Amino acid sequence: MDKEEREENGACLLFSGGTRGCRLQPLSGVTLMYARESIPAVLSRGTAGFSDEIMEATPTKTFHHVIDIYLKDSNAFMNTYFARYFEWQGICRERWFHECIHNNLLASGGVFVTKRAHQEYVQETFPFQRVDCYLNTFQVRQCSAYLVFRFCVDGRPVSLGYQQILFAGTDKRIRRFPPGIIERVKEYELVLPSGSN
Repeated sequence: MDKEEREENGACLLFSGGTRGCRLQPLSGVTLMYARESIPAVLSRGTAGFSDEIMEATPTKTFHHVIDIYLKDSNAFMNTYFARYFEWQGICRERWFHECIHNNLLASGGVFVTKRAHQEYVQETFPFQRVDCYLNTFQVRQCSAYLVFRFCVDGRPVSLGYQQILFAGTDKRIRRFPPGIIERVKEYELVLPSGSN
């Protein structure tokens, strides 16, 4: 097992151990970081730093999906429920997996598991607006990757978020991405300007 796999398998303990963000103890000789320390700096600066650097990034491909907001998505003041922003992450991720990565991932011997997810609110949205969802990958590794989401209405960002995903076999153990899958995931990888993390 190489260093990257040890780190990702250690990270898996955070996912499966149910630690709720607590400091983790070394387990079987594996030293783990605080959960917050393992998040890339470019993704943990809030909306100002996150949006500027992500907007300047140069991916080979960006996945685009459109979501319409309806009355069921809003409260009495016609504001979209914040929980919908997280739901949009899931919708966009599933559509990307199906259309761009593999239309039957279980047939390839595994599944993607979400280790962590984060969403930054930027601006209100309302029923009958159309949300453009953009997805890219970031820090693609042998067993994991970040998915970066940008949600825009009429070209204006309304929310930004990310998920860290791990690839797991049908036995629920962390595995390397299968051949062919990692190459497709990397096609959507953000290349940040030099000096960014």
